[in-house]
Amino acid sequence: MAPGLTKFEIIPFKVAAYNKAEKRMELFDEKRKQDFEFISGTKMRGFAREGVSPPDGFMAPKAWKVLSDFYQKK
Repeated sequence: MAPGLTKFEIIPFKVAAYNKAEKRMELFDEKRKQDFEFISGTKMRGFAREGVSPPDGFMAPKAWKVLSDFYQKK
């Protein structure tokens, strides 16, 4: 612990990932790690630039269109 921060508590954040079995984003469950895919921002931007659709349930289609259009115009 850093000096002077004796009452400081670090709370780990929860990690969201794409659940391939359920076809949606949800909190990662280590016990079912084979069901999950981590889609980084870099990977997502690459999909958008290349006009590749993300997996079903990853993002609302209208939101993906806005994002994809933006990156394809850059």
